[in-house]
Amino acid sequence: DELYVVQTNTDELEVIARAESHPIVWWRPWLNGSVLAFTLGHADFSLENPGYQTLLRNSVRWMVGYPIIEPLSIGFFADDTSSVEDVLDLSKRTHIRSNAAVVFTLENNRPDLVSASIDENDKVDLQFKTGATGQATIGVIAKTEMGRSARTEFTVEVRKRGEGNLSAYHGVTAHSSSNE
Repeated sequence: DELYVVQTNTDELEVIARAESHPIVWWRPWLNGSVLAFTLGHADFSLENPGYQTLLRNSVRWMVGYPIIEPLSIGFFADDTSSVEDVLDLSKRTHIRSNAAVVFTLENNRPDLVSASIDENDKVDLQFKTGATGQATIGVIAKTEMGRSARTEFTVEVRKRGEGNLSAYHGVTAHSSSNE
Protein backbone atom coordinates (compact mmCIF):
# COMPACT_ATOMS: atom_id res chain seq x y z
CA ASP A 1 0.00 0.00 0.00
CA GLU A 2 1.19 3.52 -0.62
CA LEU A 3 1.66 6.02 2.20
CA TYR A 4 0.15 9.52 2.16
CA VAL A 5 1.22 12.80 3.65
CA VAL A 6 -1.69 13.79 5.87
CA GLN A 7 -2.62 17.41 6.44
CA THR A 8 -5.42 18.18 8.85
CA ASN A 9 -7.17 21.34 9.89
CA THR A 10 -6.99 20.52 13.59
CA ASP A 11 -4.51 19.70 16.32
CA GLU A 12 -7.19 17.62 18.04
CA LEU A 13 -6.07 14.25 16.77
CA GLU A 14 -4.22 11.34 18.25
CA VAL A 15 -2.07 9.15 16.05
CA ILE A 16 -2.60 5.48 16.84
CA ALA A 17 -0.24 3.90 14.28
CA ARG A 18 2.54 5.04 11.96
CA ALA A 19 4.43 3.51 9.05
CA GLU A 20 7.78 5.04 8.13
CA SER A 21 6.82 8.02 10.35
CA HIS A 22 3.61 8.65 8.36
CA PRO A 23 0.37 8.55 10.38
CA ILE A 24 -1.74 5.67 9.06
CA VAL A 25 -4.38 5.42 11.82
CA TRP A 26 -5.62 8.27 13.99
CA TRP A 27 -8.76 9.47 15.69
CA ARG A 28 -10.22 12.84 16.58
CA PRO A 29 -13.31 14.22 18.30
CA TRP A 30 -16.13 15.22 15.96
CA LEU A 31 -19.34 16.91 17.16
CA ASN A 32 -20.73 14.58 19.87
CA GLY A 33 -18.64 11.60 18.82
CA SER A 34 -15.32 10.76 17.29
CA VAL A 35 -13.88 9.73 13.94
CA LEU A 36 -11.31 7.05 13.17
CA ALA A 37 -9.17 7.61 10.07
CA PHE A 38 -7.38 4.73 8.38
CA THR A 39 -5.26 5.55 5.30
CA LEU A 40 -4.37 2.00 4.19
CA GLY A 41 -6.39 -0.51 2.17
CA HIS A 42 -6.46 0.78 -1.41
CA ALA A 43 -6.03 -2.56 -3.14
CA ASP A 44 -7.29 -6.11 -2.70
CA PHE A 45 -3.82 -7.36 -1.70
CA SER A 46 -3.86 -4.88 1.20
CA LEU A 47 -7.34 -5.87 2.34
CA GLU A 48 -6.35 -9.55 2.30
CA ASN A 49 -3.16 -9.01 4.32
CA PRO A 50 -3.52 -10.50 7.85
CA GLY A 51 -1.52 -7.60 9.35
CA TYR A 52 -3.88 -5.07 7.76
CA GLN A 53 -6.90 -6.99 9.03
CA THR A 54 -5.49 -7.14 12.58
CA LEU A 55 -4.67 -3.42 12.57
CA LEU A 56 -8.16 -2.50 11.30
CA ARG A 57 -9.94 -4.84 13.74
CA ASN A 58 -7.88 -3.65 16.74
CA SER A 59 -8.31 0.02 15.77
CA VAL A 60 -12.09 -0.28 15.62
CA ARG A 61 -12.24 -2.32 18.84
CA TRP A 62 -10.01 0.24 20.63
CA MET A 63 -12.19 3.09 19.32
CA VAL A 64 -15.35 1.62 20.88
CA GLY A 65 -13.71 0.84 24.23
CA TYR A 66 -12.37 -2.69 24.03
CA PRO A 67 -8.94 -3.31 25.56
CA ILE A 68 -6.20 -4.31 23.12
CA ILE A 69 -3.52 -6.67 24.42
CA GLU A 70 -0.20 -6.71 22.59
CA PRO A 71 1.14 -10.12 21.53
CA LEU A 72 2.87 -11.79 24.49
CA SER A 73 6.02 -13.90 24.46
CA ILE A 74 8.29 -14.90 27.34
CA GLY A 75 10.63 -17.66 26.13
CA PHE A 76 11.79 -20.86 27.80
CA PHE A 77 12.52 -21.83 31.38
CA ALA A 78 14.86 -24.44 32.80
CA ASP A 79 13.29 -27.31 34.73
CA ASP A 80 15.07 -26.25 37.92
CA THR A 81 13.45 -22.79 37.93
CA SER A 82 11.19 -22.48 40.98
CA SER A 83 9.53 -19.13 40.31
CA VAL A 84 9.80 -15.91 38.31
CA GLU A 85 8.19 -12.67 39.44
CA ASP A 86 7.06 -9.85 37.16
CA VAL A 87 7.55 -11.90 33.98
CA LEU A 88 4.96 -9.75 32.15
CA ASP A 89 3.58 -6.30 32.95
CA LEU A 90 0.01 -6.53 31.65
CA SER A 91 -0.76 -2.84 32.28
CA LYS A 92 2.05 -1.85 29.90
CA ARG A 93 0.98 -4.41 27.28
CA THR A 94 -2.71 -3.47 27.27
CA HIS A 95 -4.19 -0.39 25.64
CA ILE A 96 -7.61 1.14 26.14
CA ARG A 97 -9.00 4.40 24.80
CA SER A 98 -10.73 5.56 27.95
CA ASN A 99 -9.43 5.73 31.49
CA ALA A 100 -11.62 2.77 32.36
CA ALA A 101 -10.27 0.30 34.87
CA VAL A 102 -9.19 -3.05 33.44
CA VAL A 103 -9.33 -6.28 35.42
CA PHE A 104 -7.08 -9.13 34.30
CA THR A 105 -7.67 -12.85 34.78
CA LEU A 106 -5.64 -15.87 33.72
CA GLU A 107 -6.53 -19.32 32.39
CA ASN A 108 -4.00 -22.16 32.51
CA ASN A 109 -4.21 -25.47 30.63
CA ARG A 110 -1.28 -27.07 32.54
CA PRO A 111 -1.43 -26.38 36.29
CA ASP A 112 0.65 -29.56 36.73
CA LEU A 113 3.57 -27.70 35.07
CA VAL A 114 3.24 -24.04 36.07
CA SER A 115 0.95 -21.79 38.13
CA ALA A 116 0.41 -18.22 37.02
CA SER A 117 -0.90 -15.36 39.12
CA ILE A 118 -1.32 -11.60 38.79
CA ASP A 119 -0.01 -9.33 41.52
CA GLU A 120 -1.50 -6.00 42.68
CA ASN A 121 0.49 -4.15 39.97
CA ASP A 122 -0.90 -6.27 37.12
CA LYS A 123 2.36 -8.18 36.72
CA VAL A 124 2.37 -11.92 36.03
CA ASP A 125 4.27 -14.21 38.42
CA LEU A 126 5.03 -17.84 37.55
CA GLN A 127 5.62 -20.77 39.94
CA PHE A 128 6.99 -23.99 38.43
CA LYS A 129 6.62 -27.60 39.51
CA THR A 130 10.17 -28.80 40.21
CA GLY A 131 11.58 -31.13 37.54
CA ALA A 132 8.50 -30.99 35.30
CA THR A 133 8.95 -30.28 31.58
CA GLY A 134 6.55 -29.46 28.78
CA GLN A 135 4.42 -26.63 27.46
CA ALA A 136 1.59 -24.66 29.02
CA THR A 137 -0.71 -22.14 27.41
CA ILE A 138 -1.68 -19.23 29.65
CA GLY A 139 -4.73 -17.26 28.55
CA VAL A 140 -4.93 -13.58 29.51
CA ILE A 141 -8.33 -11.89 29.68
CA ALA A 142 -8.61 -8.12 30.07
CA LYS A 143 -12.09 -6.88 30.98
CA THR A 144 -13.28 -3.30 31.42
CA GLU A 145 -15.87 -2.16 33.95
CA MET A 146 -18.32 -1.89 31.01
CA GLY A 147 -17.88 -5.61 30.33
CA ARG A 148 -15.81 -5.25 27.16
CA SER A 149 -13.06 -7.82 27.04
CA ALA A 150 -10.13 -9.08 25.02
CA ARG A 151 -8.23 -12.35 25.22
CA THR A 152 -4.78 -13.45 24.16
CA GLU A 153 -2.41 -16.16 25.27
CA PHE A 154 1.24 -16.93 25.69
CA THR A 155 3.16 -20.17 25.88
CA VAL A 156 5.42 -21.20 28.72
CA GLU A 157 7.88 -23.93 27.80
CA VAL A 158 9.94 -25.72 30.43
CA ARG A 159 12.95 -27.74 29.24
CA LYS A 160 15.70 -29.74 30.89
CA ARG A 161 18.50 -27.29 31.68
CA GLY A 162 20.90 -27.03 28.72
CA GLU A 163 18.55 -28.37 26.04
CA GLY A 164 17.87 -26.34 22.90
CA ASN A 165 18.84 -22.76 22.17
CA LEU A 166 20.26 -21.46 25.45
CA SER A 167 19.90 -17.80 24.40
CA ALA A 168 16.12 -18.22 24.34
CA TYR A 169 15.90 -19.18 28.02
CA HIS A 170 14.32 -16.63 30.33
CA GLY A 171 16.92 -14.81 32.39
CA VAL A 172 19.96 -15.77 30.31
CA THR A 173 22.52 -12.98 30.21
CA ALA A 174 25.94 -12.63 28.60
CA HIS A 175 28.87 -10.59 29.90
CA SER A 176 32.03 -9.55 28.11
CA SER A 177 34.98 -7.35 28.77
CA SER A 178 37.46 -5.45 26.64
CA ASN A 179 39.93 -8.29 27.26
CA GLU A 180 37.82 -10.83 25.37
